[in-house]
Amino acid sequence: MAKAKINGTDKFNLNLIVDSPAVICDMEDCYHIMIADLMDSHHPPGISGLGADGVDFAPGMWELAFTFATPPRRGRVVVVPAASPNPPKLDEVFQDIPGGHGAYVVIKIPRPHELYPISPVQTTIQDEYGRLHEGPYSTRVVLRYKAVTGINLLYRHIRSTSTSERDVDRDFHYPIDGEAFLTIDLRPSGYESVAHVEAAYRAHAKMIGVTRYMTQTKLSDTMTTGVFILNTPRTACKSPVIMVKRANKK
Repeated sequence: MAKAKINGTDKFNLNLIVDSPAVICDMEDCYHIMIADLMDSHHPPGISGLGADGVDFAPGMWELAFTFATPPRRGRVVVVPAASPNPPKLDEVFQDIPGGHGAYVVIKIPRPHELYPISPVQTTIQDEYGRLHEGPYSTRVVLRYKAVTGINLLYRHIRSTSTSERDVDRDFHYPIDGEAFLTIDLRPSGYESVAHVEAAYRAHAKMIGVTRYMTQTKLSDTMTTGVFILNTPRTACKSPVIMVKRANKK
């Protein structure tokens, strides 16, 4: 198990930003972030932030863990709408939770205290039943963890039945004003066209066993969440993040 240290002992809020394209699966006791194999048109997915260099994920199952003063409770995660007259929606799919077959990486993370849909794209989505859904959909999701104690961030790479370890040795800097940020993203290796974004979305839907399409019309990169404002350069695809929940959890 490789460790990335956070230098500090005070509590702070950790904001884990999941950038598109990606699928977040609510496993009820944890979340799984699933990223499709798009290595023919993208760089390897990675995690970065808090002033440190990024870490690329090799193919397989990973786990991201950290410690809390007060761990999140089991049950429904609080979804905090953006401070906007027309806040972005989550692109939700209700079905049996996929096992990760066909994913390039699956990253296991704790369930957060709060979830913020941000960075909306105005789009039309055709779901697996042929129904059309229009509106602003979130292209980034912030998973917010409160009262993180800042001991360690742990990365574990699991291959089949064995666990492989590698040294990461990344020192993460102090939070700013009690807020720290990490980003998980998948960045295109070439020019990002609308067709490229739509293909990346279809690939992630196919990865979880559904046929869904999107048509992008307009993107806004700035969205006030009520807690902080993210107005940062975007290098990842700007398609809706797909949120998978069990069919009985509508």
